[in-house]
Amino acid sequence: MQTLIPLAYRDLLPKEIWDALTEISHFFRDICSSKLNVDHIERLETNIVETLCKLEMIFPPSFFDSIEHLPIHLPDKQMSMNMMMMISILKIAMELMTIQLMTKKKKILTNYQNQGKCKAFFIM
Repeated sequence: MQTLIPLAYRDLLPKEIWDALTEISHFFRDICSSKLNVDHIERLETNIVETLCKLEMIFPPSFFDSIEHLPIHLPDKQMSMNMMMMISILKIAMELMTIQLMTKKKKILTNYQNQGKCKAFFIM
């Protein structure tokens, strides 16, 4: 939908309407992309306000309710979600590293036991 709207309606709609629909399509495409930097998110935050103003001038007021104004809050949520996701990924990586170290220690100890060098050992 993010790429089809600009292509499908290019010749069918007047230029002002087509521009507004294209801008909102690009906004959702950009906000859903896997790589975003802070500058780009701030630019999206300012551009979506202008895009929604254009849509409000085109469509009647009965078209708009609270749902149409939610995209204004998406860039802030995206920034906070990115930070929370990075923290959770870091925690998972730390846990995986500790598990990896524990399995390496256990392999070394079982190798010593199998070679007859160590009869008994404690794992802490």
